Amino acid sequence: MNEVLNPACRPQGNSTDDLIGDTAQGYYIRGAARLTQRRWADGIADLEIALQKDPDLGFVCWTLGVAYREQGHDLNESLAAFERAAAIFSSQESHQMAKSAQLEASKIRERLAS
Repeated sequence: MNEVLNPACRPQGNSTDDLIGDTAQGYYIRGAARLTQRRWADGIADLEIALQKDPDLGFVCWTLGVAYREQGHDLNESLAAFERAAAIFSSQESHQMAKSAQLEASKIRERLAS
């Protein structure tokens, strides 16, 4: 039992950082997990790093759009993220995702206009 409770007995290299690696997908996974915990700033920071590592990940842009909107960031940031997601999805012929991102962008445009 002491082996389980004693951190010195645990295998090294099992931190979350070690498990996700230094990849865009890893930062996305950690960022999305942090958002579900309502750790907005940490989650957004991870998603922004993911996008720096791979700017063609539409699902990261989509998630950032949601996070910006839910966190109460400037709605223009959310709009830009959804528009970028729509453009990426369109270029990848993910038409349904592109339409969904365009719909979210139009909802934000309406909020900005009111």
